[in-house]
Amino acid sequence: MQPNDAAEISELFFAAGGSERAAILYNLNDTPLKASARIPEPRAKRALHILEMAAFASDAQNFALELGEALILPARIAEQVTSDPGGEPLACAMKALGTPSPIFQRMLLFLNPQFGTSVQKVYRISRLYDHLTERSALVMISAWRGSSMAMARARYRPALYDDERQRARSTGPSRSTVQPGSAPTVRTGTDKPGR
Repeated sequence: MQPNDAAEISELFFAAGGSERAAILYNLNDTPLKASARIPEPRAKRALHILEMAAFASDAQNFALELGEALILPARIAEQVTSDPGGEPLACAMKALGTPSPIFQRMLLFLNPQFGTSVQKVYRISRLYDHLTERSALVMISAWRGSSMAMARARYRPALYDDERQRARSTGPSRSTVQPGSAPTVRTGTDKPGR
């Protein structure tokens, strides 16, 4: 996945509404986009334990920190996934970690207590989670990772139209043709004998 494509998918996903996000996630399963590698099981188990404890404590900051570390996401994206009011990004991240459905539901309820007050929201996200495929989640993780690369590249782009041409090396010799030690020594006359 090219960084610009990844950034576009990520922006489109975060800007979409709940039903549109679900449609995006379902359609990602059939795309030819490359998914990120599956998270190794020991690492995922360790991360799930820490994430579950952070969710029970309603500690969104540590939850986002551990989520970013487990899924190799930039801090900005991990915080956005954790604090998203819709819950779809969190469902995607937890599916990528292989979280069992009951554990995901508990995390959802405890991490954001306001989210748990709406039974319809919890049921909708739980149903989305159960139908979400691992491949769709891993493609979205890949898009989130790639979007940060696109932002970094944009930050270091040349500002003027001819910046690249000015930075390119010239094709001609840039060094002096006279090598050190090959020119005759010039005396200035200050070292006169007899003084």
